[in-house]
Amino acid sequence: MKPINRANVKQFLLFEVGYMISMMAVLVLVESMLWRILLHLGKIRYLTNYDIYRFFMKPTTIVGFSIMLVFFMLLLEFQHQVVLAGADLFRRKTYSHGYVLDNAMRGFLHAIRPRNMGAVGMTFLLTLTMNLPLVFNMINWAFHGRKFIVSGVMNSHRVRFTLGILLFLTVTVAMIGVFSVNMMYDRRIPFTTALRRSASYVKKRWKLVAFTVIMYNSVILIILLGLTVGMTGVVALGVKILGYTRAGSAIYVTIAKYFHLILNFILWMVSIPACYLYVEGRFRVNYERQDQARIRTRRHPKKIVKYIIIVAVLLDTIFITFEMRSHVFTLSDFLDYPMITAHRGSSEEYPENTMLAFHAAVEEAANFIEIDVRQTKDLRFVVFHDSTLDRTCGLPYQVSEMTQQVLSEVDAGIRMDVQFQDNTIPTLEEVLSWAKDNYVWLNIELKPTKSDYQYVPLFYETLKEYGMQRQCVISSSNYEVLQELRRMDPNLTLGYILSMSIGTSYLDMDVDFFSVDYKYVTSTMIYHIHSAGKEIHIWTVNDEDLACKYATMGVDHIITDRPLEIRRAIFSEDYEKALSSVLDYIFDD
Repeated sequence: MKPINRANVKQFLLFEVGYMISMMAVLVLVESMLWRILLHLGKIRYLTNYDIYRFFMKPTTIVGFSIMLVFFMLLLEFQHQVVLAGADLFRRKTYSHGYVLDNAMRGFLHAIRPRNMGAVGMTFLLTLTMNLPLVFNMINWAFHGRKFIVSGVMNSHRVRFTLGILLFLTVTVAMIGVFSVNMMYDRRIPFTTALRRSASYVKKRWKLVAFTVIMYNSVILIILLGLTVGMTGVVALGVKILGYTRAGSAIYVTIAKYFHLILNFILWMVSIPACYLYVEGRFRVNYERQDQARIRTRRHPKKIVKYIIIVAVLLDTIFITFEMRSHVFTLSDFLDYPMITAHRGSSEEYPENTMLAFHAAVEEAANFIEIDVRQTKDLRFVVFHDSTLDRTCGLPYQVSEMTQQVLSEVDAGIRMDVQFQDNTIPTLEEVLSWAKDNYVWLNIELKPTKSDYQYVPLFYETLKEYGMQRQCVISSSNYEVLQELRRMDPNLTLGYILSMSIGTSYLDMDVDFFSVDYKYVTSTMIYHIHSAGKEIHIWTVNDEDLACKYATMGVDHIITDRPLEIRRAIFSEDYEKALSSVLDYIFDD
């Protein structure tokens, strides 16, 4: 057997790195374009958990993602052929990029013939099987900020069992056909013939094959864990040295985030071709190789290769620019601490949306108090969250079906604890008057229903009567309500409430801030919202470590039931909390 030509290996590795970077750049651009097209076809500006099921059940969405999957599988197949063609040159005297491209294309065209299409699926299964830790890491990254999909699916025992069976079948089929695509390339035989020969070879050595698959995945897992542990140590040392100074951490965390993203990117680039080469070299099937003279080599002009390299560099630059810039901290993210908004007052210790809870929130140094406003039967406004009195007052009545006078006699505190009895449901006028006199800032969430009459005009009239237009921010999950308010007073501070979102077209809304469920907030979302010149408020954060994490990420307001405890946590210089929040940001992709 001829020795491996190391010069050829180096040339091939350089070629492979350029190809992999270009492939990933193309995938990102295609995926981004696909999202926009599917959202446009579905007549949806952005996705929330209210319309996600309807979106994914649309025929256009199913067809679109099927096309994306096929496109990805074809790219993997061509990548496999590139690796196999490159491996042929390792023992030659010279290296030719034209040879690799030419023979990779020949092998690819052979693999995508109708009778050989199974090879494309087999390459896809092989890639998944040999890179399980990276696949799970990719899934976690892809669905970050969209966790409602994963949590909704994984909550079902039947779904978990089905996914387990599918994973087992995937690994089994991939192991049986692990050499089939290699045989097709070498012999140019049909896929079914190659699959039978691969199965026959594996049957005699299944323990060795299984052991190798496990060992390869173990190596990938160890590398991932090693990178995580190493980064953790570096971050811990950096935070300790900086003493968690806000300005210093802004620069340091940005560099650490870049470094972590680059390491993951490199690992992805290396692992996919590496698994193909590993299979090729570790389990080389001992059969008579085809005469290499059969494969004709066509010389490609050097200019073509140069053009390919130029295009690859441009694609990579676009990809890296758009991917990386959304993870950059600005100094203002660290120098500005987030505001604390008391969610329905200090509602963990006191009955929500009562004057008692509002007074407590002021004593606990909340910057804002969030209240909910509903309209009564007699067209008055009360501060109450639910549409019915059941949860907080124990009465099965609709707020909109009762008059303000009747509601004023309802005890809103005794359901929480007997010590809070006789705390009534306050009117909007009562809260506005108190806030005006005590210089308290309000976050007023509007909750209109279909049965309400002139909700927005009557509300604005009340707000104007007490002169509170500039001493409050107004939020709602109903964008039409916000638009109507904007027409009445362009200077109002308005915010749209999101539980979550996929896509960025919501940034075009004429609002000043977005109020988002913290579980779906990502560093990318924060970047986009800030880039649009808007603020981001997150709800409802009651865990101190989570509050520190999101404060580190640069959110503008944290809405919480525990204003005092959350404020203490954020303004604390505790090393462990600082380290935890920084690590959460860096590794929570």
